[in-house]
Amino acid sequence: MKQGFFKVISRKEFLTLLADLPRVGMETIELNACRGRVLALDLISGEDLPLADRSSMDGYAVRAADVFGAGELSPAYLECRGDVAVSEYPQFKVESGHCARIPTGGCLPLGTDSVVMVEYTQELGSGTVEIRKSAAPGENVMLKGEDIAKGRLALSVGTYLRTQEIGLMAALGQKELVVY
Repeated sequence: MKQGFFKVISRKEFLTLLADLPRVGMETIELNACRGRVLALDLISGEDLPLADRSSMDGYAVRAADVFGAGELSPAYLECRGDVAVSEYPQFKVESGHCARIPTGGCLPLGTDSVVMVEYTQELGSGTVEIRKSAAPGENVMLKGEDIAKGRLALSVGTYLRTQEIGLMAALGQKELVVY
């Protein structure tokens, strides 16, 4: 019988062969050219993502305690304190018995801990809002640092850079990366 083309070698022999392969050099390139490359250095997050507690739905930012037990047959009634703009931090606090109109991505005003989706609400006029669903603290909210916390490892060396990883780096403000 002839010797076949498949020759099994030991792990030690393989590692010796691997060590003899030439190393690929590192280079710093713009973020938009990184797709398909391999990260050469660990990347630590310089900030929290998101930067603040944000709404993940259009609706009303509320205190969960104010809408406890609310439902179709026993709604809660809150006074709307104002609107939150998606592009700025709210400059007001929401007290008990009040709420704030908030878009998806808007920062939660101080005093609120959850968002009731607009589908479960109705504006009654004169600033009164009917809430027909209870909310748990943190419901429909993206918490500060939920995606990545400041000082934490965002991506480790050897990570193959796909669109997802490049998007994370863009969100963290990276303009260039050191890659293989």
